[in-house]
Amino acid sequence: MSEQAQPQAKPAAVRGNALLWVQGLACGAVAVALPALAALLAVLLAPAMIALLLDRQPGKPIARCLVMAGLAAAMPALRRAWEAGLGTQSLQDVLSDPMTLGTVWSAAAAGWLAAELAPLAVRAALEGWARVRIARLRAEAARLGEAWEDIEDQSETAGGR
Repeated sequence: MSEQAQPQAKPAAVRGNALLWVQGLACGAVAVALPALAALLAVLLAPAMIALLLDRQPGKPIARCLVMAGLAAAMPALRRAWEAGLGTQSLQDVLSDPMTLGTVWSAAAAGWLAAELAPLAVRAALEGWARVRIARLRAEAARLGEAWEDIEDQSETAGGR
């Protein structure tokens, strides 16, 4: 009897590490190819990078919200630096504007707030809907109970004659 080797699926941790490795490689390539862009992103996305280090939840949901909100707010600044040639002077111009840094970091703060408040809002909404449903079901049960009593009363009066 010949036994064939069964292909085994890679554990999720191995796939996750491979993805992390590829992301690191891509980040390194961008840093080497466009160092000014990498420096600009490092400064603009500093709160998101700190969140990536501190978020211990599986999937890093809070850090992901900070990264997405920060990247969305950083796009105008990145475009401005790109159009100016990605030189040291354009990098200084973009980073010396307090409105740019304030906007991007405020967007990251809004992403953090959304990540923290969204589960609470969903829980409150579900509890509210559950309470409404319970009230409706109790009212329906009371109505059916009254109807049942009426049927019992009718059957007693009909049986007693």
